[in-house]
Amino acid sequence: MKSIMLTVVSLMLLPLAACAQSGADFSGTWVANVAESEPAVDTNYWFGRIPNVVPGQPNLRVEQDGDTISVYEEARVLTRYDYPAVYVADGKAHSVTSSNTGMAQETVTTSWDEAALTIETVKPWGGMPGNITLHSKEVWRLSSDGNKLSITTTHSSPAKELSYTRVYNRE
Repeated sequence: MKSIMLTVVSLMLLPLAACAQSGADFSGTWVANVAESEPAVDTNYWFGRIPNVVPGQPNLRVEQDGDTISVYEEARVLTRYDYPAVYVADGKAHSVTSSNTGMAQETVTTSWDEAALTIETVKPWGGMPGNITLHSKEVWRLSSDGNKLSITTTHSSPAKELSYTRVYNRE
């Protein structure tokens, strides 16, 4: 009797687990749509008085396996990313090594919010002593036909908050 009841309860909870994940599929190659994008601010300078705007924006290749999302960026102006940024959309904070320095620890929390994917990063920034904490939030959304990806990024520090949106077309 207990096993029948457990099976019934499990079957009732199955749709709730499916609802917790989004049906959004970001996998594929995404070509930067510079005309529809706002200029991205170079995060090395974004908390200064005059933002340093990064020319162009890299294309993306996204591999998605359930809630594990790997993002590859094309070569950028000063840094080449040949390895992916890997996100696990489970809503839990994960400690990762900074891709910029390879030394600092960042905390990354990735979660689904309806059809959007939200990636929040908290990391130390600056020299010793006197680091500040940077908060970055990316919200990924697909167009209704699934062929346009918009990523709205907000960087926050004690000094300033900046936001911009990058747009990509599915290849």
